[in-house]
Amino acid sequence: MGAPLSYVVVAPRSSELVAWLRCNDIDPRDVPYKSEVFIRTDDGEKWYVEFDAYVRSEAGLLKYDVVEETFAYDVCRVPLLNDPPMWWLKEAPPTGGRGASVGPTGAETAAGDHTVAESVGDCG
Repeated sequence: MGAPLSYVVVAPRSSELVAWLRCNDIDPRDVPYKSEVFIRTDDGEKWYVEFDAYVRSEAGLLKYDVVEETFAYDVCRVPLLNDPPMWWLKEAPPTGGRGASVGPTGAETAAGDHTVAESVGDCG
């Protein structure tokens, strides 16, 4: 197995991006506004969405990191259920934002792993 394959989602924060995040079972309120969202695979077959997500307390409140002086977040991965529009994708640089290299998008993998939406609001 080689290096992970990776693309960065470069869509502007919009209702379309929010709809796509929800179609992939991601709560958009948990994704920091200026953080990057990646679509990745480690084996070329199973694709996932990797993103920063705010850490919440049991009561649902955002936790604050007093050392970093910002809200705490973790790196999360969820299965890619619906591809974004192709124009949203940009190849990740060879260092990949988190050590990944570039490769094909989920739309170029074997059918059946996920649904390519006809439109952003269509979760398939």
